[in-house]
This record gives sequence, structure tokens and C-alpha cells, in this order.
Amino acid sequence: MKSGEGTFIHEDMYEAVEQAMKSTPAESRRVLVWLTDGTANLENSFTQKTIGQGAPTYLHSKKEAMNTPAAAIAKASDMKSGEGTFIHEDMYEAVEQAMKSTPAESRRVLVWLTDGTANLENSFTQKTIGQGAPAHLHSKQEAMNTLLQSGVAVAALIDRSPATDAFVAASYATPLALMFAARVGDISHYADMTGGPVLNTSKKEVAARLAELLDQLRARYTLSYVPSGAKPAGTFCKTEVTLAANGYKEHAGLRKSEAAVRTRRGYYRGGE
Repeated sequence: MKSGEGTFIHEDMYEAVEQAMKSTPAESRRVLVWLTDGTANLENSFTQKTIGQGAPTYLHSKKEAMNTPAAAIAKASDMKSGEGTFIHEDMYEAVEQAMKSTPAESRRVLVWLTDGTANLENSFTQKTIGQGAPAHLHSKQEAMNTLLQSGVAVAALIDRSPATDAFVAASYATPLALMFAARVGDISHYADMTGGPVLNTSKKEVAARLAELLDQLRARYTLSYVPSGAKPAGTFCKTEVTLAANGYKEHAGLRKSEAAVRTRRGYYRGGE
């Protein structure tokens, strides 16, 4: 489809977030997926008159647009729920949804705002804090296999408060620990397996940290190679990418301890 209208990305983002907040249940995990060429027009009186006649008279700024998702995230982080967090089931469903709702050639990313904890999956937690969850909860292995087969990357903002740390510590000190305990590290592991960035944040920093996370996602490269040996379809092939030695020579100030290469840890080989 062709259009003579310009792309005012900050206004588009502001309106999209506002619409998402109005049209979905409060407890929903909201994700905006954009199909774009990555460009946008400058917002000024000239562009508004020539290629922005269909745009609102007042265009929201970048800061206003950024504060809108930040405010939405802050609001979501304050919401209370009696339901548990079954991260493997959540991941499985999120990947399935991403595969259905975006074009096949898209570079799909799931961005999670989380305190980094999850509940154990067992009959007790399902009955007490998982009544809204499916009867069958997918396992960690099932979720990981689905994720790696999809090519989706996982990124996360983790807001770990002292209260969260105290709850995790206390849960393992009670007799109900094996049934009701919270654990940490699952979301970081998913991100690590797909090469996605993970940043720590707080409610006050969420706008800046979200912007930083998105910048890191935009800076990713796509690399390809031809495997040297044939393996049966369905085989999981591990991959590792490292910086070449001359890379450190060209950047004398770069130390190995400071360099981090985030990549997918592997892929499932498809059929010929």
C-alpha cells in the first residue's frame, strides 16, 4: 500500500501505546509489533503541512512517547495478582503468539519486564496460585525447544527490589519451600540462549533503561554461515561466536574482560 503521508514515529508510538492500554485487559502482557523500514520523518511545521495532513495538529515528542510506555510499565509493575508466575508456560505461549502474529521473515524479539522470579510448577502451586493457568504446563525443555526452533530472541528488564529478594530467601526457609518457593534466573537463561540483552532497572530508571535496551536490540547484526558437516534434520547444533585476535589489536583500549558477544547458543537443523 502506498501513502503520501509521512511517518511521525513518536506520535505513532504514543497513540499505539494509548490504544493498547485501552483495548486490552489490565492483566495482559502487552507487546507492540512494528513492521517498518526503520525510517521516520522529522516533525516540524513544513512536514506537517506537506506530508502530515492526516496527522494530529499536535505531535507528541520523543520524550512524551517514551514516557508513555514507561508509565504503562510502571503501572503494570504496581499491579497485584494472586496468580503465580509459571515462566516456562509463559515463554511457550509468548513464542507461539509471536510466531502467529508477525511475518515469517521478521526478527522477532520478546521484551520482558520482570522481577526475575518464578514459581515452581507442581500440583500444589497450580491449585493455589495457578487456577487461571492451563491444566498442562509446558516444561522448561518444551519451552526452550520451541524458543530455539522459532528464532525468537528474548530480552529483559529486571526490577529486583529488596522485598523480592527477601521473599525469595524466606520461601526457601519454610517447610513449604519445595512446593511454593520462588526461584530466580530463568528469564536470564532464556535470554542467554537466544543472545538477547538483560538489563537491571528500577521504577525510576525504567524509561532510560528501556531506551538503552532498545538501542542494544537495534545494534544487532545478522551473521550466516554454511555448516562444514551434514547432520540429520532436527539435530541441535551449538554455535559460538568470539572476537578475532586482531579485533583487540585494532581497538587497543578494548580488554577481553570488557568484551561480550551475545549470540544464539545454537539452532535446530532443518530439512534439506
